[in-house]
Amino acid sequence: MNAQSEISHPILSVRNLRTAFETNDGSVEAVRGVSFDLRHKEVLGIVGESGSGKTVTAMSILRLLPPNGFITGGEILFDGSDLTKMKTGSLRRVRGDRIAMVFQDPMTSLNPLMPIGGQIEEMIREHRRGMSASDVKAEVLRLLKLVSIPEPEARYNTYPHEFSGGMRQRATIAMAIACEPDILIADEPTTALDVTIQEQILILLENLRDRLAMSVMFITHDLGVVAELCTRVIVMYGGMIMEEGSTADIFERPMHPYTAGLLASVPNLASDKGQKLSSISGSPPDMTHPPAGCPYSPRCENARNLCGAYVPPLFEAGGERRSSCWLLAPEAPSGGNPFKAGGRNG
Repeated sequence: MNAQSEISHPILSVRNLRTAFETNDGSVEAVRGVSFDLRHKEVLGIVGESGSGKTVTAMSILRLLPPNGFITGGEILFDGSDLTKMKTGSLRRVRGDRIAMVFQDPMTSLNPLMPIGGQIEEMIREHRRGMSASDVKAEVLRLLKLVSIPEPEARYNTYPHEFSGGMRQRATIAMAIACEPDILIADEPTTALDVTIQEQILILLENLRDRLAMSVMFITHDLGVVAELCTRVIVMYGGMIMEEGSTADIFERPMHPYTAGLLASVPNLASDKGQKLSSISGSPPDMTHPPAGCPYSPRCENARNLCGAYVPPLFEAGGERRSSCWLLAPEAPSGGNPFKAGGRNG
């Protein structure tokens, strides 16, 4: 298999995934018909505002939903099996061993009452049985060194509260890669870190991807991080995919109004000091009563009646591009924006 075909081969396929939560206000569908592939050794960015469904999508893959959360439809295909139908015992062998996850707040993943070394030991003993105590400790020290924690022997018995935020995140990454997983899901792992430490974590993840030949699903709301780390991007809003494409295409030629709005809201350091920041008017949809049509239509300047009434499909836009916008419908007039003149009453 050549390098190009290897990297294009999907290691994970999500098909029409739907996830809902039972609340006092009724059922809330947080993920609505999401489909995408994660390819071998790629870094796939999933970006969107808070509440867009990106984290719930990731949690659904490993079925780590809270008690009131349920996968109501779709498939999650990994290594010939559908994870949505896998029995709990089999799924536990996939978690951590084949698919691992790093969370935004490392303190939610670390036990404050156990030394860091002991927590990584637990992960190794659970998934790599038969190793001697000395071999396990040697492996923990190797992992701590791999994630660039200085003086791993001295840090072995250190408790989480004695680590800085960046060091704690490195420790959780060491736990996640202890079994050299095929897929690493990173859920906003740099959000709570300062810019310098954030850069170090991004470089670390990229180096680990290359060294371990794993695929990375990187969830974030930070477009700067996406531009630096990811090879391909999925933009989510209202529990749905709005746009998908290579990082270069998304940044240079956005096809969905929501994507364009996100990019316009990023400050341009090369512009004049008096630059006025752009913003997207309105608020994200109330998912207890989502719009009947495109979830972005209430905030979209180009929306018309069609947009509010019917959900657009993901139109193929050439190459790897897909966009869920009626602007791309084959019957839409070419040479301009077919909806802007008509407005909502057009």
